[in-house]
Amino acid sequence: MKRKITLILCIFCFLTVKAEYFRNLSLEDGLSQPSVLSIAQDGLGRMWFGTREGINMYDGEQITSFKGFVTNGQGHTMWIGNYISTVISNLEGDIFFLADKNLFGYDIHKAEFSQYTTDNETDAIAVYQQGIWYVQNDSLYMYDSQKHKTSFQQQIPHQTINTITVGEKWIYIGTMDGIYLFARGTNGEMKHLLKEVDIYQIFESSTGEVWIGTRRQGLYRFNPNRSLGFPSVVWQ
Repeated sequence: MKRKITLILCIFCFLTVKAEYFRNLSLEDGLSQPSVLSIAQDGLGRMWFGTREGINMYDGEQITSFKGFVTNGQGHTMWIGNYISTVISNLEGDIFFLADKNLFGYDIHKAEFSQYTTDNETDAIAVYQQGIWYVQNDSLYMYDSQKHKTSFQQQIPHQTINTITVGEKWIYIGTMDGIYLFARGTNGEMKHLLKEVDIYQIFESSTGEVWIGTRRQGLYRFNPNRSLGFPSVVWQ
C-alpha cells in the first residue's frame, strides 16, 4: 500500500513539475489579439508574434504591440497594417513580416520599421542567408538586406501562393494548384508537380529531401537532386 501511495505521489509531482513549463500569454499580458499566426525570434533574443491585429514583441517581461500607425524614428509615423500572416528573421537578426499582404522590416538596432512593397499583393516570404525572398503578383524578388537592394529573380505562374521555400540549389513555391520548383540562378524552366493539390508548407531537410504539407491530402516527400518525378506519399 505504501509503495502505491509513493508511486502516486511521484506521478503527481512529475505532472505538476511538467505543467509549470507552460505559460499563457494573453490579452491581459498585452497581446494585441489572441490568434497568433506566426512566430520568430530577433537577434536580441526577443520573440515576435504575428496576429490578426498587429505584431507583438516580447522581451521576456512585457509585450509591446504594433498595429495601424506606428512611430518610426524622429517622430515620423507610418502605416504597417493589422493582419500579420508571416514573421521571419534574417542573419543579422532583423525582423521581416507580411502585414495586409505588404512586406515590412524592423531594424532591431535602429528600432525602425521599413516598408518594401505597397500594393497589397505580396503573398509569401522566405529567408535564405542575407536574402529576403518574396512573391509579388506573378514575380519572385529577392531583397539583399546587406546591400539594401531588391532584384527580380523569376517570373512565376499567376496562382494563389501559399508558401515559398528557398534552398541551396532549389526554390519551391507552394500554391493551391501544386508545387512549382526551379534551380537557383538559372532563370530556367519551372517544374510543376502535384497539380490540383493545395500546398500549405514546404521544408527542405539538411540532406536535400523535400517535405510537402498539403490541405486534406496528407504529406509528400521527394529529392529533387535525384529525381524530378512525382513525389511519394508519406502519410495521407
